[in-house]
Amino acid sequence: INGLWLAGLRSRGSTLLHRAAGAGNVEVCEWLTGMMRDAGIDVSAWVRDVRDGAGETVLEVVEACLEGGARERVEAVIDRR
Repeated sequence: INGLWLAGLRSRGSTLLHRAAGAGNVEVCEWLTGMMRDAGIDVSAWVRDVRDGAGETVLEVVEACLEGGARERVEAVIDRR
């Protein structure tokens, strides 16, 4: 599976990373961001720049959907430098 392809794949306007992060699925976030990094994508920039169908970034989705520890775990995975 190509990380570039995964980064652009959308379901109902949201990327897979938007959906996994919004659901608090740390394992899927780790897998997706790993694949994206392997493809040369700057994930830190991507999660701040790429918007879903509602106009939200991945970080905005995480903030809106998750609280406390779940938010911290997902943010740690998607915002690694």
